[in-house]
Amino acid sequence: MLFPRIVADDREKASGVPDNLRRLGARVEFRLLDVADYVIGDRAVERKTTSDFVSSLFSGRLFEQARRLSESYVMPLMVVEGDLQASLQEISRPKTFWGSIL
Repeated sequence: MLFPRIVADDREKASGVPDNLRRLGARVEFRLLDVADYVIGDRAVERKTTSDFVSSLFSGRLFEQARRLSESYVMPLMVVEGDLQASLQEISRPKTFWGSIL
């Protein structure tokens, strides 16, 4: 299988994802990206842990990041990794979280 070139944000090096992509045969290059964690052609991926997703939502950063992502790339994706249920148990207003998502 031939993989396209993937540009990964420099800050993603420690995540282990670029190493896994390389093991699968992908060509990964690192750059400092203004928007997104990974870029594949006109597609962009923003990775978030569940706790970062929840904190970004409550701080208002999430919607700004989503706007910038959608304005910058034809196909923006946001991937949330982790146990959302566990993260929701740590917040005091889970109904606010679900209302914001809607």
